[in-house]
Amino acid sequence: VEATVGADNMAAIKIFGLGENCKPLWKDAGAKYDETDEHLVIMGKPVMERWETPYMHKLASIAASKGGRVLELGFGLAISATKIQSFAVDEHVIVECNDGVFKRLEAFAKTAKQKVTPLKGLWEEVVP
Repeated sequence: VEATVGADNMAAIKIFGLGENCKPLWKDAGAKYDETDEHLVIMGKPVMERWETPYMHKLASIAASKGGRVLELGFGLAISATKIQSFAVDEHVIVECNDGVFKRLEAFAKTAKQKVTPLKGLWEEVVP
C-alpha cells in the first residue's frame, strides 16, 4: 500500500509491507502523540495528523447534521469527535481498539457536551 503522509510530504511512501497484518498487535501497541498533539503514530504508522482537520470537520458535520445517533470508528486526535459534539446529537458512539487512544477517549467522554458512548475493541467485534 502506498500513501501520501502529511501535507508537507507529498512523496508516496509505503506504510504497510506486503501482507502485513497489524490487527493482532494494534490493541496493545503504544499510541505516540507528539508534544504539540499534531501527530498520532501507532506501530510506526501515521494514524492521524492535524492537517486533516478541515476534511474531518466536513465529514463530521455531514454525519451529525440531522442529530440522532452518530457512530464514529476510531478516535485518533479527537478531530471529528470534537466537531460532532458541536451538534445536537442524541448519542455519539465512538469505537476505538487501541488502549492508549481509548484512555483519551474515556477522558473526552467525561467532559463531552453530548452523550458519548465509548466502545472498546475492533468495530467488527463491538458494533451491534
